[in-house]
Amino acid sequence: MRCAWVNLKEIDPYKVLEDRVEEYIQYSRKQAIVWAWIYRITRGLIIILSTLVAAAIGGGKLQTVADSHWISNGVVASAALVAAILTSLESWLKPGEIYQAHYRYNTYYIFQEAKLALIPTTDRDALAHFAEQLDNLDKQYLEATREKK
Repeated sequence: MRCAWVNLKEIDPYKVLEDRVEEYIQYSRKQAIVWAWIYRITRGLIIILSTLVAAAIGGGKLQTVADSHWISNGVVASAALVAAILTSLESWLKPGEIYQAHYRYNTYYIFQEAKLALIPTTDRDALAHFAEQLDNLDKQYLEATREKK
């Protein structure tokens, strides 16, 4: 790893803040997509497996399918077990709440990007104030996404 000496007077605070906001926009967008897919897949599997089990046990229209050779009592029991495991994981991880938090903070960071664009690049006081606001938003974002896990 190379170590490069950097003159701190040459660092552009506007560029640093711009890069930081862009990094959080990309991160929150990716996390929102990942958690949304986790939520949708687990919720869909829970619905499908629960319906299959209820129809097989409850004597619904799938009663004849449940008695066929490819859905035996072991498969119905396995489907019930997987549905129960998925339900407990979903209630523990809360992927729906996590994906919504990432999505919400993605919008907040996009708004911050627009606010930063209105600040003159030479206004150090406004940039310092913006950096403080961004620090507070970062803390709120971490709390919103971590406390759900």
